[in-house]
Amino acid sequence: MRAKTRTVSSVPKEASDLPIWNFDGSSTGQAEGSNADVYLLPVQLYNDPFRGGNNKLVMCETIKYNKNPTESNTRHSCKMVMDMVVDQHPCWN
Repeated sequence: MRAKTRTVSSVPKEASDLPIWNFDGSSTGQAEGSNADVYLLPVQLYNDPFRGGNNKLVMCETIKYNKNPTESNTRHSCKMVMDMVVDQHPCWN
């Protein structure tokens, strides 16, 4: 699992309110040197239980340049766990 931080100008209400962004996957071992862009596609938004306020945790798919998921993309399993946590702690959603 990796984390990136981004500041946006408004509080998103859903994941689709956020832009797709990218990083160099060769530096993290998620892509080869050529075509190394890895895209972060926001798919789920959660209130941040650690920072509170308007802060959000955003789960993203990591997608290769060819639109296929990266080998390390385990977001689906994580989403199932986060959904279970949110169901057990309604104050987080």
